[in-house]
Amino acid sequence: MEKMLKIITKLAGVTLAFSVLYIGPSTAKTMDLLDNVYLKAGAGVAQFNKFKKTTNGYSKKDLKASSVYNIGIGYRFSDAIRSDLNFQYAEVKYRNKGVGALRNNSQNIKTTAAFVNGYYDINFHESIVPYLTAGVGVGANKSSNLKQKGCPKRKGKDEVNFIWNVGVGAQYNINKNFAFDLGYRYMHLGIEKTNGSGSTYFEGGKQKIRGHKIIGSLIYNF
Repeated sequence: MEKMLKIITKLAGVTLAFSVLYIGPSTAKTMDLLDNVYLKAGAGVAQFNKFKKTTNGYSKKDLKASSVYNIGIGYRFSDAIRSDLNFQYAEVKYRNKGVGALRNNSQNIKTTAAFVNGYYDINFHESIVPYLTAGVGVGANKSSNLKQKGCPKRKGKDEVNFIWNVGVGAQYNINKNFAFDLGYRYMHLGIEKTNGSGSTYFEGGKQKIRGHKIIGSLIYNF
């Protein structure tokens, strides 16, 4: 976790430095930077891709839909270009109630992410503003033990990963200060790892955490 906090701090510093460079030293003295800052908070739903079938305790089953939460702070460089630093939390839930040796498996993976997204706003309407977005960052995946009745314990691990996302969306400008954002993202949140049990069959394994989310956010413009 300490490593993740250091990386988050660096990401925030890069965002701030880029803001100052973009504005320019002479303009920065006369411009109220706060006018271009915005805050956002949102919630939505994420559907993660199936885990791959392995011989170490996983079957290729649909993962349960998960709630996802996001807060962020951003800066508008122009009418079309902006960027924000986001913090996201979601929980991946693996469940398998099938038959055979891998039945009744379960595991939860808590995903905490910090990422910087860039946006290109398409300003063809005063109130409704579609956009394209992409971003990168760092994520921490904390896996619970992979549980299965009558089988040796397979202990989950903590992993810190490079992450990325791409998406589209649109903002509805309610008034000068408030806007509502509805967006879609395809996310790659790195990998999760699980230790083996010591037996040949239940080896350790890893899975990629990838999926889709739809999220609504309330935005406050200073």
